[in-house]
Amino acid sequence: MAMTSVSYGQLFLNGNLGPGDPTFHPTQGSTAGTAMSFYDLIQFTVNTTGSYVFELASVNSTGTPSNALDTLLVMYANTFNPAAPGAGIGFNDDFTGNRTVLPGPFAGNGVTVASTGFTGANPGSRQTFALTAGVQYFLPVTSFRETTFVGTGTTAQPTGAWYLGASGPGVITVVPEPATTALLVIAAGGLGLILRKRKTA
Repeated sequence: MAMTSVSYGQLFLNGNLGPGDPTFHPTQGSTAGTAMSFYDLIQFTVNTTGSYVFELASVNSTGTPSNALDTLLVMYANTFNPAAPGAGIGFNDDFTGNRTVLPGPFAGNGVTVASTGFTGANPGSRQTFALTAGVQYFLPVTSFRETTFVGTGTTAQPTGAWYLGASGPGVITVVPEPATTALLVIAAGGLGLILRKRKTA
């Protein structure tokens, strides 16, 4: 299904980071090894200025070693240059506590209300961002871990499945990245619509 943009009141996306994805060095990420992290890029705007909650989660479905992604949530305004990204407008790494947006439609995938930091059953990140109507925002779904890191025990990894939830006072319009396989759930005014994107070659 071809889409140029999708608007919704709540956002739920999922995908998978792996060796085929592009890389960049998030300022808040690891400086060991390659110092580069895989990412999927989400570009969007909001139509109402205010506070928006973003939650990024992964699931450890294998126990030890973990197959979960060590999530890092960071956002950029106006532009995103992977060669020199800068610090962005805010970030969160290793959130431990209760989520308020997730699990959303992903409870069946193992996402829970409880976020377990960078280890355990449900690693995650959570941040509230003050967003301005009409500004272009960029959220690279990424990991704290550099590309060659190998976690042991229940320590999360540089690759793995991810689940994103976002909610705020306005409508969010997303331009999906063609290379990202994602589930878009539109929840606005009680209307639910699920669109599945297919990965393009």
